[in-house]
Amino acid sequence: MFDKQSLMKDVWDRFKIQAIFFQQERQPWIRTSTMIYNTIEDYEKLADAILTLKAEETDLNDNL
Repeated sequence: MFDKQSLMKDVWDRFKIQAIFFQQERQPWIRTSTMIYNTIEDYEKLADAILTLKAEETDLNDNL
């Protein structure tokens, strides 16, 4: 299980991205909305942020 509130805060504080995270069947998910004002670059920025967080999590687990 993950702390979705901490994750949302971390993503906002570090990357200035507002995203909704939730858990479905014990798996983390991100809810995205396609709006007229969003660009492809916005979604790429979110993807990069998630990949960064995942890499940091992997690095942390490797050092335990």
